[in-house]
Amino acid sequence: MSEENEIPKIGRKVLRLRQAYKMSLDDLANKSGVSKSVLSQIERDQNNPTLSTIHRICVALNVTVEELLRKEASPRVFDVVADNATPVIHSEDGKCSLRILGPIHTVNWLQWYHVTVEPGGRLFSEAHDLGTLENVTVLDGCLKIETGEDSHLVYAGETIRYPADKDHIVVNDSDIVATGLMVVVLGRPM
Repeated sequence: MSEENEIPKIGRKVLRLRQAYKMSLDDLANKSGVSKSVLSQIERDQNNPTLSTIHRICVALNVTVEELLRKEASPRVFDVVADNATPVIHSEDGKCSLRILGPIHTVNWLQWYHVTVEPGGRLFSEAHDLGTLENVTVLDGCLKIETGEDSHLVYAGETIRYPADKDHIVVNDSDIVATGLMVVVLGRPM
């Protein structure tokens, strides 16, 4: 079979997206309606899913079928993502959003987001692997970063860097919306 006739391998992309959204296989199964065992096989490229299955996974992961099926090896000079196609994660309180700006292929070592935190919003993150570093640049407003027993206020134009290998929270205690850019450089699992 020639390279152009090969069936696209989507397993790594599904796995990276699921991890970017911090979803377990159970979470993705519940959201997509695709069984956990089939998802596991797809992530290991041991299953040739139907278009219907691919579509359900794409809807659950907020990605287009074209993006999922696109070969990573095909070089592109520009890769433009429309505003409405940029995946967004929302906090449990609904007051924080993270627009995923980074490409799928870097999610295991580098992630970046546009962060919006409404007044009173709290963006909680569990500890990442040892050596993980988060960088937050506040564009508008003020954010408080809490990690362990420590906290620090960061104002528009300032950047804060901190180890993210313990639970941490980004908080907006002000009465105006705060925005910023977050870059996460992931450490290695132990």
